[in-house]
Amino acid sequence: MADGRNEFGKSPNLRVTRETFAASKKVMSLFTFIGQALMGWLLADLFSGWVHWLEDRVLRIDMPILGPAIVLPNRVHHTQPLKFTYSPFLRRNMWLWIAVTMISVAMWFIGLPFTLWAAMTIGGLVVNEVHRFAHRPGLTGPLLKTLQKIGVFQSPRHHAGHHRMPTDTRYCTLTDWLNPILDRLNVWNGLERILSWIHLEPNRGTA
Repeated sequence: MADGRNEFGKSPNLRVTRETFAASKKVMSLFTFIGQALMGWLLADLFSGWVHWLEDRVLRIDMPILGPAIVLPNRVHHTQPLKFTYSPFLRRNMWLWIAVTMISVAMWFIGLPFTLWAAMTIGGLVVNEVHRFAHRPGLTGPLLKTLQKIGVFQSPRHHAGHHRMPTDTRYCTLTDWLNPILDRLNVWNGLERILSWIHLEPNRGTA
């Protein structure tokens, strides 16, 4: 037709615009999904680092419940790194799963976006197994080796840096990505200085 409309009275340009908008919306949805998944995964990594730092530098072996259940096994891990990798599956994950489940439920009720919440929860649940694979790379197949190589799962080479004296860096155990940033910013030493300033002197693994 002369005015650019088809036989049904609709403009082809309008149709193209709608299709372009729909395609753009799909692309944005994909980027949103990837962004939320990445953020959730990194939050799980950050949580693993915070807990690891507490176990190594703040909490005490003589604390009720937490001492024998969490702190002591962690201290043993620094002198016998492979010991926990041979412990039963439930024993090495039980306390972690309890903590992650409680946090996950709280985050669900707060109303986090589903993808972010799911990635954070999954990352928290698998972090001990990722840690185990970092110590025993021989247990990993091609897929896990690829994930370690790109840093989605922490690589053995990266994690080995935490076990070098004085063992006060690379506390995060899920990925290779956060530790360089946190260590460069001196986050953990900064937290210890804050604790000292408020008279809660960290024991730094000596108690």
